[in-house]
Amino acid sequence: MKKTLLITLVFVMSATGLHAYQAGQFTVGARAGLGFGFNDPADFGQWLSPNVVFSDGSLPASVSDGNSSNFTFALYGNYAFTDNISLQWEISFLIAQGYDLRFSAPNQRSRLVDVNYTSLDIPILFRYRFTNFAAILGLQMGPHVSIPWRRVNIHEGYGYFATEIQEELSIDSAATFGFTAGAFAGFPIRPGNIVVDMRFIFDFNAVSAYEGGSVDFMRRRVFAVTVGYERSF
Repeated sequence: MKKTLLITLVFVMSATGLHAYQAGQFTVGARAGLGFGFNDPADFGQWLSPNVVFSDGSLPASVSDGNSSNFTFALYGNYAFTDNISLQWEISFLIAQGYDLRFSAPNQRSRLVDVNYTSLDIPILFRYRFTNFAAILGLQMGPHVSIPWRRVNIHEGYGYFATEIQEELSIDSAATFGFTAGAFAGFPIRPGNIVVDMRFIFDFNAVSAYEGGSVDFMRRRVFAVTVGYERSF
């Protein structure tokens, strides 16, 4: 009985050590998935209202905003200082992130405006791993800088799809700054790991657009879920 327990213990310890983080280890990986935006439209809805005209020439009486989703892709690397603590740096693309605006007026069919833009995000995340065996589970948090990419896209139309009118506005912000926090998990698929990343992206300042003057059009609040693959060296 003692011999069986000893063999079992050695086997478990060997398996644990095989998959545990090692201090000084580098990891590289890639992830892709969706971001779900709860973005704040800032002053843009009220600024845009005089430019939204209904079929009879009337202007909106009210405006409401709605959530939208976007595609996200990330490349990253991290360095393990200890078996549980590591620092991760990333290059993340958040493509077509934004929100919907619905303009309404009495006796008129509501008009939908979709507002979105793409950014390159660079987060630096401190990560703590709770587990030291095959399955990975941990928390992460840290600051990020987000660089707006190209222009603000505006699609306008009736009903549920804004496809009738499209225009672009120049982005007036060089960058936004914020905080990223969330959780991560992983499962060994030799020679690396399948990883799942869940995070909340919160910007401190709004992105501005320029059209005869500067106006804040979005302050980001994004919940992102991505899946990918990583390998350690």
